Amino acid sequence: MPLKIALLLLTLLVSPWARAQTPSNPPAAAASVTRSEEATLQVFNRPILVFRAPLLGVSAPDRATRARARIQAQLAAPGPHQVTEKREAVGVLVQINGATSFIVTADDTDRLEQEPLERAASRAAEALRRVVQETRESRDPDALARGAGMALAATVAFGLLAWGLRHLRDAGRRWLVVAAQRHAGRLQLAGVQVVRRERMAHLVERLLTGLW
Repeated sequence: MPLKIALLLLTLLVSPWARAQTPSNPPAAAASVTRSEEATLQVFNRPILVFRAPLLGVSAPDRATRARARIQAQLAAPGPHQVTEKREAVGVLVQINGATSFIVTADDTDRLEQEPLERAASRAAEALRRVVQETRESRDPDALARGAGMALAATVAFGLLAWGLRHLRDAGRRWLVVAAQRHAGRLQLAGVQVVRRERMAHLVERLLTGLW
């Protein structure tokens, strides 16, 4: 009996000490699975895709930077700039003229919306197609030259039109002044000229100045 009491007391003394020595689960245990830094791929200030995970040791921001530089180089090169998609084991390759621009992986999909990989890749490819179409003329030297030529032609045409209208206005003004002077000489009352020619010309000049 005394032995049992001694063992019970020893158990009561050791239990709190054992619990204190047991390592508690750190609250950061869930944080062991860290979320990678996301980065949005933008081309000519237009969003294409959000990279949500690293690929082959390349971080998401570096993937976006490299993809943007690669797309700009591809668009600067001659060609139809056709955007296509190609499924591979690593993911879906989005390509321009058959050359890979970037890769969409399963980790890049929106997990909250449970977006399929093919849908995310198609959405990114369509956004890239819009960029190619919207910026085609700005990247085409011939189109830029045609636009500059049309702007120059429009400027010259406007200048000629303004020059012609100005000379037409001056010619019309001179004709009206001469006509007014000629008719002023005919305005007589009892053989006395009612309005002097110079006065009539001055009035017509002031009237035309007010109108034009």
